[in-house]
Amino acid sequence: MKLGALLLSVVLGACAAAAPRLDRAAAEELVSAAIRRGKPAVNPAVRFPVREITPAEAWERMRVQIFQVEPGAQVDARETFAVRQGQVVRLGTAFGGSGVGTLLVAYPDGEGTPELTFSYTWGSGETRTDVGVLRIVDDALSVVAR
Repeated sequence: MKLGALLLSVVLGACAAAAPRLDRAAAEELVSAAIRRGKPAVNPAVRFPVREITPAEAWERMRVQIFQVEPGAQVDARETFAVRQGQVVRLGTAFGGSGVGTLLVAYPDGEGTPELTFSYTWGSGETRTDVGVLRIVDDALSVVAR
């Protein structure tokens, strides 16, 4: 049974490794859809231009890309999103701040499972900096943020 699980892990890993990186246009579509799901009243004419800020190790170890809405956007400027295999999750928040600033792949459980640790700055009137972690659990993106 363990050999079967190992083979499945290798096959799934190979499939994930073969997944191509998203280009900017595809990322903008996914991020825009995620924002609009959370804010359905946003004017349909509003655009969410993104820039990729993925650390090389995040792509190499986790096959995840990180996109940040450009600072000049009308809505959700500097909000940051992780994208992997069609999944999109928000990392922290940028409301009133500059959003995600630091990204670091770490192995906190000691078992070789990479996690993306990030810091983000936000706040209106009083600025705060918090830390969060992006994990892949059962092939799904999961964010734990303070």
